[in-house]
Amino acid sequence: MIDMPEKNKKTPQVTIIFNGKKHTMEEWTRRETAADKEKSLDWNAAFSEDHVPADHHAQPLVDEEAFVKQKRLILKRKKKWHPSSRKSAGPLPTIRFIWLPAAAALVVGLVIGLTMLMIFNEQNPKSKDTWTSGNNQAQSSTDSSSAVSKNDLNLSVYVVQAGLFSSTAKAERIASELRSHGPAAVMPVTGGTAILVGVAQTDAGATRLLDHFKDQGLTVFKKKVPIEASQAILKKQSQAEAALHYKKLILELLSLMEQSKNGAHAANAGSLKTADKLYQRASKSADNTKAKSLLNHARMARQAIGKVSNENYGAQFLALQQELLNSLIDYNHFIHP
Repeated sequence: MIDMPEKNKKTPQVTIIFNGKKHTMEEWTRRETAADKEKSLDWNAAFSEDHVPADHHAQPLVDEEAFVKQKRLILKRKKKWHPSSRKSAGPLPTIRFIWLPAAAALVVGLVIGLTMLMIFNEQNPKSKDTWTSGNNQAQSSTDSSSAVSKNDLNLSVYVVQAGLFSSTAKAERIASELRSHGPAAVMPVTGGTAILVGVAQTDAGATRLLDHFKDQGLTVFKKKVPIEASQAILKKQSQAEAALHYKKLILELLSLMEQSKNGAHAANAGSLKTADKLYQRASKSADNTKAKSLLNHARMARQAIGKVSNENYGAQFLALQQELLNSLIDYNHFIHP
């Protein structure tokens, strides 16, 4: 160890800072230190939250033990966080922060939308009226398209005619004489009153009938007869609809007659069922004498068609032609009220 000269030895200058004030070692030794007063100081009260002034700022501490005690006290006052505390909150935060804002936004959007719609309707009343009138026109066109027209009721058939008379009474008398030997009916046509002995839907069917009656020794000829409806039947739509049902039934019966080849073959079972359905539908609208007479003759014609190939050919075939002629005459009367 090297000894320094006495003149080079200096006393170290020690400065102590306490509570923001500087003290030399000599001054400090003459004063009472914090350690001497430790037993008299109330550290809990000194560092309590109630006694910390608002404008207090942390000062550097010289006493290390006091600093440690203060730190421990502060750590004890900290609230520990537990995960279970967040879970125990339940659905309330979710409802408050998610669903309530969403519901509020929805209500606001609906209010704004309804308000804009009301404003638009008030500013555009004509467009609303146009839309309504357009619907009414569409409905009217639909109704008019479903209405029965005159052309719907017009009927064209082929007939086998035995004579034409200017006198209706004379035609009725001769037709009555012919019925004792076969079918006969009178119908007003252009130029007078005609005596008809057969009716068919097609020219081929009328030709077969013509040959049959010529073989019986009658002087006959075939012709196409248009039966046109009058405007009067269209005035009452229910009557016009009933007439359309009767027309469809007569055409189906004529078709069945031609399928049988004048009684040589049985009629198709499916066509017979169709005729039955048409008859049932037409029966619902039979509310007057003409309609009831027409349906009565149509029913008897349907029965004759079912028997024409199973029983006596001649008798059933003649009965079938008579009922078809009567149905045709009644239809002509019905569409000319």
